[in-house]
Amino acid sequence: MSYSDPNFLAGTLSASDVALESSGTADGMISVSGSGAAWKVTISEITGFGILGISIASGTAIDQASNLAAAAGPSASFTVDNTAPSVTISAPSTTLTR
Repeated sequence: MSYSDPNFLAGTLSASDVALESSGTADGMISVSGSGAAWKVTISEITGFGILGISIASGTAIDQASNLAAAAGPSASFTVDNTAPSVTISAPSTTLTR
């Protein structure tokens, strides 16, 4: 994510500033890397079934007029489906003759 205020001064973002928005049993671990106006939020160790997205807490950036960033989100979400694929082997569908 990035802060797009043209008067951006500083930003601090940690995993505790990022809320995991989920439905069903979907869950994951949040990690954050980056600095300044550009940050990468990663959801790893994803388990369960449902929908995941994120929201960002307010106060994670400040502009040159000392205004704090508002909360943001929810983000675009994605579907979590941890159903293992299955394979079925059966007899041929047609009879072969020679």
